[in-house]
Amino acid sequence: MNVACLGYGVVGQGVVELLKKDDRFKVIWILVKDLKECDLPEATTDVQQILKDNEVDMVIEMMGGIEFPYFCISESLKRGKHVVTSNKAVLQAHYRELIELAEKNHVSLGMEASVCGGIPWITTLLNQNQTGEIDRVEGIFNGTTNYILDRMHAEHLDFDEILKDAQRLGYAESDPSDDIDGKDSLRKLMISSSIAFKTVTDMDSFTSESLRKIKKYDIEAFERKGLRCRYIASAQKEGDCYTGSVEPTLFKSTDVQATIKLNNNLALLNHSALGTLQLIGQGAGRYPTANAVVQDVVQIYGHRDMMPQMNQVLSAQPSMQNCRLYVRASNDAMNEILPWIEEKEGLSGWTKSITQQEKKELIARMMNLDSDFFYAIIK
Repeated sequence: MNVACLGYGVVGQGVVELLKKDDRFKVIWILVKDLKECDLPEATTDVQQILKDNEVDMVIEMMGGIEFPYFCISESLKRGKHVVTSNKAVLQAHYRELIELAEKNHVSLGMEASVCGGIPWITTLLNQNQTGEIDRVEGIFNGTTNYILDRMHAEHLDFDEILKDAQRLGYAESDPSDDIDGKDSLRKLMISSSIAFKTVTDMDSFTSESLRKIKKYDIEAFERKGLRCRYIASAQKEGDCYTGSVEPTLFKSTDVQATIKLNNNLALLNHSALGTLQLIGQGAGRYPTANAVVQDVVQIYGHRDMMPQMNQVLSAQPSMQNCRLYVRASNDAMNEILPWIEEKEGLSGWTKSITQQEKKELIARMMNLDSDFFYAIIK
């Protein structure tokens, strides 16, 4: 099978390396921005050479961004070329269209590496959908935020100090907003829940809370209760409705979620026949992500068509489940929500069990009173 690789960064180099060790595949093109990036004879800066080459059976997109990768993916599918992509942003923005394009042109669209790169998460969702229904997906989908939280608990350092360390070590981008404000996890949750629930979920319907306001003070308050914080993406299906969120969430220190170390990921599903299944592993990196890409390549080569289904019509609505919150704010702000507080300790408190509507009202009121307000869900 002849393959063209779009992008030759950290993951792209790993993919090319793995494919060149496998006699079933021949890399005939590598798209780069500048020929100085790659001294291999397959390198080109002209994507049209790849799109117009009828010898190309499969295109692997690993460039990042949205507009140009979307053009490359959609044009490849239209020309009858299989596509494998690790690009969660493109998939989130054009999920339905790209799947329909693949089906219309009788080719496959692989996306294993788009969520939890080193964990066979997408394949697991697709497989389990063959034997029953999935009504919940949940996980630590972002390694950067887990690295920060794990070290905050281990070393009792401030958020900004550990973030700088994560940037220095390459675990966080120079602009970490997508990670710490939840956009990366929201995209991954949208893809995961769409596959799990056999529909197209709307990322804009999910709620989210940034992690950037967490303090050492909060970590110490959690630990006095025997709890640890993780940044959790979660979506549930109830009847013909779904709901989703990305929020700081508190677990008992013995719970699996609380034990996930450094930049590792956790992915969890709840299945009608299987019950709860949890997968743990690396979520990023050259070889974990490259391995996920090559998994898709091998699946497509073996004619194992595992395309997501979109045969369910679901509507978004807030979850009806009650919850408890940890909240921290100024004294004045805390005094405004005392009717909801079960236990107060300095600038922090633990709420009674409240409805989702009460939670929404509480958060809105606190945000108006104190821009530094922080909350976490208690599991």
